[in-house]
Amino acid sequence: MAGRILIADNVATNRIVLKANLASAFYDVSQSADGAQTIRIAIKESPDLIILSSDLPDKCGITVCEALRRHPETREIPIIIVSSSSDPNTRLLALKAGADEFISKPIHEEILLAKTRSILRARGAIEELRENAPSFTDTGFAEASSGFATQGQIAIISADPARTETIQQSLANQIRDRVETLSPDAALKGFRNKTSPDVILLAANSTSASEMLRLLSELKSRQDTRYTPIVMLLENPHGADAISALDLGAHDIVGANVNAEELALRLRTQLKRKRQADKLRENVQDGLRMAVIDPLTGLYNRRYALPHLKHIANRAKGSQRDYAVMMLDLDRFKQVNDTYGHAAGDAVIREVAERIRASLRSVDLVARYGGEEFLIAMPETSLEQARIAAERVRRIVEATPISIPGTNHQITATLSIGVAIADSATQTPDDLLKRADSALYVAKSDGRNQVSVSEHTH
Repeated sequence: MAGRILIADNVATNRIVLKANLASAFYDVSQSADGAQTIRIAIKESPDLIILSSDLPDKCGITVCEALRRHPETREIPIIIVSSSSDPNTRLLALKAGADEFISKPIHEEILLAKTRSILRARGAIEELRENAPSFTDTGFAEASSGFATQGQIAIISADPARTETIQQSLANQIRDRVETLSPDAALKGFRNKTSPDVILLAANSTSASEMLRLLSELKSRQDTRYTPIVMLLENPHGADAISALDLGAHDIVGANVNAEELALRLRTQLKRKRQADKLRENVQDGLRMAVIDPLTGLYNRRYALPHLKHIANRAKGSQRDYAVMMLDLDRFKQVNDTYGHAAGDAVIREVAERIRASLRSVDLVARYGGEEFLIAMPETSLEQARIAAERVRRIVEATPISIPGTNHQITATLSIGVAIADSATQTPDDLLKRADSALYVAKSDGRNQVSVSEHTH
C-alpha cells in the first residue's frame, strides 16, 4: 500500500466516496465517525495521514486537531481538515491548530490526491532521516533546546516586480525573518554566493504559471536548493497547475487572494520543518562521520580504510598506474603508557597522527589501523616515490620531541614503516597489506625507527 489514511467524518456517504477515491490510488483506508473515535484510532494505529472533517458530532474538527497535536503518539501525524466553510478565518484557525492543510468543499479529487502525495512524501523523508539519525537521547546526548529561533531567510520570486514588492510589504508586519525578492532569471543564476534561502515563495500569475513551474523543477534539482521548502502562489490553487506544482516538489500551495497572516503562518511552518529536517540531516552526517572517523586522531578508521583501499586498487587497475601501501607502528609505545599513563599515550598518538597527515598529499589515505598502528595508501605512486615519502614521514615524526601533558617531560617518538608497491594489473589489496605488514616486521626486527621496503612485485 502507498500509505495508511484515517478518514474522520460523521456522514457515511462522505466516508464511502472519499475511501473509494483513496483506495483507487492504493491507499489503505480506515474510518471513524466522531472525534473521540478518531483520537482512539489514531493513537492505536498511528496512520500516515488523517483527513478530518471540521464538523463532527461530538467535537469540532479543529478541537480534535488540537488534541491530536498535544498527544505524544499522534503529534507528528499529518492532518488535512475538510470543511464546508471557505471562510479565511476558519482556515487560519485550522492551520494554527496544527493542520497541515485545509480544504473547502466541494472536494476536488485530483487536488486532494496531489496534496496527499505531497504530504506523505514529506513525512516519509522526515521518517527516513529519523531512522538514520543516531539517537542522542539513548546515548546521553539529548537534543538541546533551541531557545529563540534564529532569523530565517525567505526569498520571493516573481516575474512581476510590483507584485513581489506588494507581497514583501504585506509580510513586513507579520514575520521577523529576512525577506528578499528576486526575478526568475536572478534565481536561476543562483543566490550570488550567499546562503540559500530557508524558504522560497514562487508567486505566479495567469501568464507566468508555466515559467514558474519550470523554475520549480529546476530549483528542486539543484544541490543548493533541493532541500529548500518551496511554497507556490497560484491564481487557481485547485487547478492543474497546482497539481503539477505539488508533484514537482512544491511543499505548499496558496491562492492569489491569501491574506498576509495566513501566508506568513504557512511560510513559518515551512521554515520550522526545514530546520527540523536540517537538524536530522546533520545528525545523520554526524553519525556517518562517527562510523568512519577515529575519535582520538581524527583520521579515518580501519572500517573506512579497507573498502577505500579497494577503490584505490580498482582505480589503479583502470589507469594502469602503481599504488603504494605503508604499515606504520610507533616504536616502544607500551613504555610510554607504562611510564606516563594512557592519557600521555593518547597525546602521543594524536601528535604523531597529525605529523603523518601533514607530511603527505591530500589524495593519500591516512588511517589509524588500530592501537599505535597506522595505514597509508598512496595512489599513482612508484616504488622510489613511496620510499622517499616513508622516509619523510619517519624523519618528521622523529624530528621534534613531543611534550607530555601535565609534566615537564618530552619524548621522541619514532616509527617503523613497512612499504609495499602494487603492480596495478595483478596485486590485490589483501596481498599488498600482507607484504607491507611483513616489511614492517622486518623494520622492527632490524632495530626499529627505519623503513623496510618489500621489493616483491608481480
